[in-house]
Amino acid sequence: VLAHFNSESGEFFVAEEGESLFSIPIGITKPSDADVTLTINVLVDESTAVEGEDFTFQSKQITVKAGEVLTDLNVIGNFEGLDEQKIAVLEIESSDKTAQFNQIYTLKIQRFCPFVRDEFVGTYLFDSEWWLEGADPYLVDAIADPDDENAILFIDLYDLDYSIKVIFDDSDPSNFSVTVPKQG
Repeated sequence: VLAHFNSESGEFFVAEEGESLFSIPIGITKPSDADVTLTINVLVDESTAVEGEDFTFQSKQITVKAGEVLTDLNVIGNFEGLDEQKIAVLEIESSDKTAQFNQIYTLKIQRFCPFVRDEFVGTYLFDSEWWLEGADPYLVDAIADPDDENAILFIDLYDLDYSIKVIFDDSDPSNFSVTVPKQG
């Protein structure tokens, strides 16, 4: 029975409100007849994140229950402590129960700033040499789409007879996306 992190790294986006919890799966190579307790250490010299300031653990000792092969190490983020992206390098404390692989886990920790559509609403100066071909820049209004809480509409962008819809998706903080669906 040998313990290991199930992956080498992860990204933790810490929300301003509520408790932000990140679970890191830790496994063992086969089920054991008895509980397997492991201790997690922070490699301080390799980390920019500081335990107790930027993050804490629910517990640095975790247990894989008898007959099971997985458990989670739960990390709690501290939004106020994070002023930039930080790195926490974690290690399963060496013992006769540690595997020769995936003993180190690198966790990127940073603030998550949620999408606020109203911050994109306003009037903007549109200036595109490619599109305007020598014409003067002009003002374009961006308004909240009344039918979609995650979209804005650009009125008269590209001097078309319709608005251009832009959709924002922040459902996965590590993969924020902006799409412009086919329109016209």
